[in-house]
Amino acid sequence: MASEVRHLIEEQIDRTGMYSMLIDECKDNAGHEELSTCFRFVNDEGRIEERYYDLVRLKETDETIVNEGVLPTSKKLSLSATLLALGADGASVMSGCYEGVAAKLKRYYPWLIYVHCAAHRLNLIVAAYFRTVNEACSVINVYKALHIIFNVAGNREIFEAVQKELYPKQPIMAASSLTEVRWACKFEGVNTMVKRLKAILVSLQKIGASNSNQADSAAGLYHKILSGKFVISLCFLHQLLSIMHGLSKAMQETNVKWLNIANEMVAVKKLLVEIETNDIIESAKQLCATVNITLDYKEPVHVSRQDSTESACPREFCERLRAASVPMLLQELERRFSGENTEVLAALEALDASKSTYLDYATLSSLVAKFGDCLHIDSTLLKTECERAKILIAAGKNIDPELYPNLSKVIAILKTLPVGTATVERSFSAMNRILSWARNSLDSSLASDFMLLSMNKDLLKRINLDKVLDRWVNQKSRIVQFK
Repeated sequence: MASEVRHLIEEQIDRTGMYSMLIDECKDNAGHEELSTCFRFVNDEGRIEERYYDLVRLKETDETIVNEGVLPTSKKLSLSATLLALGADGASVMSGCYEGVAAKLKRYYPWLIYVHCAAHRLNLIVAAYFRTVNEACSVINVYKALHIIFNVAGNREIFEAVQKELYPKQPIMAASSLTEVRWACKFEGVNTMVKRLKAILVSLQKIGASNSNQADSAAGLYHKILSGKFVISLCFLHQLLSIMHGLSKAMQETNVKWLNIANEMVAVKKLLVEIETNDIIESAKQLCATVNITLDYKEPVHVSRQDSTESACPREFCERLRAASVPMLLQELERRFSGENTEVLAALEALDASKSTYLDYATLSSLVAKFGDCLHIDSTLLKTECERAKILIAAGKNIDPELYPNLSKVIAILKTLPVGTATVERSFSAMNRILSWARNSLDSSLASDFMLLSMNKDLLKRINLDKVLDRWVNQKSRIVQFK
């Protein structure tokens, strides 16, 4: 059955003529290094698809990844379709400019583009932000401590009971763990603190009163949270992460395109610049009102200014927090989302109707130079097709893709270039379900077949069961002849 499903995927890629490969490594429950491979391509209806394809057990070298993992898989399709890009998580074993997997693959596919997963890049930006801004790090550390306390079964029951009492018509929110591979977990944690702050404080009081072993830690957390400075930091971080949360979610969609991400990036940068201190202060005041504390706090002055009086300055603190956060994030966004493929990806703006360079052949020239030979794109015909398409679109007419073969290939390139590796990450979740502790001796090829069927359920309806039976019969000679 898995062979038939792989055959259907290969047929779809064969018809479109181009594809990208998404790869990542992960250890299974038995400690074996496994390489997961997925394909991104455009289906017959013109929609983007990302399909899990195979799982290969590897040795520890990047040479093995190329020779035993990527190349054998790509050679199954090399005669019928062109490998355009490789998407991975950005680790040096993948992206190294001399000995990385992408560099080795360029010996076989000189036009190959290496794409560092956009969601991983955004996660690196968020991680750098927490390392740089102490106030943000303090909020996350408080949440981690809350998770440790509420992760105890009895304490979790107290937290849930308090939520049911205070918010009877709202769903129960949990203080889940912060995991690096779950890119949205930091926003979820901060969002839980904002939405359930009163329940958290009441629960800490009850836990401290009922459990003497955790009384000190619960009391310490209670007093840390019960501070106007902490509430301002919490509200500011909540606003910041909510702005970037939508971008993170968009990057994990299988059908997202680089143009969508570019437009979302513009919106995120604009929202970061437009963060208003007054809005943060107002949100903090409302949150303080729910737990009956004041937003004002006393900030001690430097020892050399002992003659001055202490001053309450929540607004100044919020301004300093904004000044430390926004420029740093804008700089990181600019740095992380630029690189050697910028010119090629910028050429795709010529396919964005909102840009002044829409259907401009000069803007597409770098893309044609990269893939023109391997995809047989005629530059002269493409130029005239762009001009014809502009005239028809300006007149409100639809264009027939069959009459614009070169432009259609360029559009297909735009859709085929990978954005993220979320599909590969999901395949590891499937791997952990199948290669569980009770079945960690299962052969990786058989596990790969189970994963393929699990992650491509819609293709199971399209396989021919007679062909499945024939494949099974022809695997080996049997006592009973079925033919």
